[in-house]
Amino acid sequence: MGVQVDDILRITANMTFLGNAIRNIYHYKVEVATGSIDQDWMDDIALILDDAYVFIGGDLAPNLFFDDISGQNLTQDEILPTTGWPTLVAGTGIPNATAPQNSALVFWNTITPRVVARKFIGVLAEGRQDNGTWVAGTVAALLNYALDIELSFFPLPLKRLASPGVFRVLPARFTVLGNSNVNATVMTQRRRTLGRGD
Repeated sequence: MGVQVDDILRITANMTFLGNAIRNIYHYKVEVATGSIDQDWMDDIALILDDAYVFIGGDLAPNLFFDDISGQNLTQDEILPTTGWPTLVAGTGIPNATAPQNSALVFWNTITPRVVARKFIGVLAEGRQDNGTWVAGTVAALLNYALDIELSFFPLPLKRLASPGVFRVLPARFTVLGNSNVNATVMTQRRRTLGRGD
C-alpha cells in the first residue's frame, strides 16, 4: 500500500564499532505522501540523516563505520526497504576512540510536559574531550546535528514530508520535536543487555 499520511515511521541509523552494533532510532510522522513508494521515503530520510551526521563526522572515531539505514512503518506493521548512507562511510575524528560508553547527550524539548527526546551520540574521538567535557567545536557540531534533525528538510518538490518526534506506544502518542540542546559533559551510556531491546 505504501506510506500514507499519519503513518508513524521508525528509522534506525545503523553503525558498527569494533564489531558492535551502534543504533540510533528516530521516529517520523508522515504529513504529505504524494504518489511515493517506500523506497522514496527511505532514500529521502537517508539524505536527512546523512546531512545531520556530516556535522559530527569529524568528531566520531575513525573505526566507527556507517552501515545502513533501516526502517519500519509502525502504523501498517511493515518493514521498509533498507538503504545505504548516501555519503558517510566512517568517522574521521583523530587520533583514537574514547571509551565506548562515553557519549555525547543531545536532547530535544517538546510541547508535551515531561516528554523529552534524547540521543546518546558515540563513539567520539579521544581528542574531542577535555577534563570530562566535550570541546567547544564538538558541542557546536552536535548542536548543528540536533538542529538538522529537528528541521528535517525533505528534498524539493515536497512530495514527501514528515515531522520528527517522540513516539510512545502506550498510550499511542506522537509529539513533534522542539528546541534542541547539548549537554557538554561527557555522559556514560548504559548499553542494552544482550538479547534485549534493539
